[in-house]
Amino acid sequence: AVVECLADESDNPDTQGLLYGRDIYFSLRKDARFDVAPTVDEITSILEFFASPLIGCVNKKKDAYYANGTLNDVSQKFGFYATLCKN
Repeated sequence: AVVECLADESDNPDTQGLLYGRDIYFSLRKDARFDVAPTVDEITSILEFFASPLIGCVNKKKDAYYANGTLNDVSQKFGFYATLCKN
């Protein structure tokens, strides 16, 4: 859901694809996929994980984040890591 928010904003000329953890929180706090909405701190932790060199699905510019590819790219990357973990 976090990467989906970033991907959805990728082409937005107003935000230039840049979102802060708080922006994503406002988008997800009433999302029906969550029984309990993630906190801003939890979202920021997820963003940091996705921005880590190992994952690299998200980039950081100052304190804002933006998607580094599509949701399909993210899915393929995690599929690759899942396959490696099974072997």
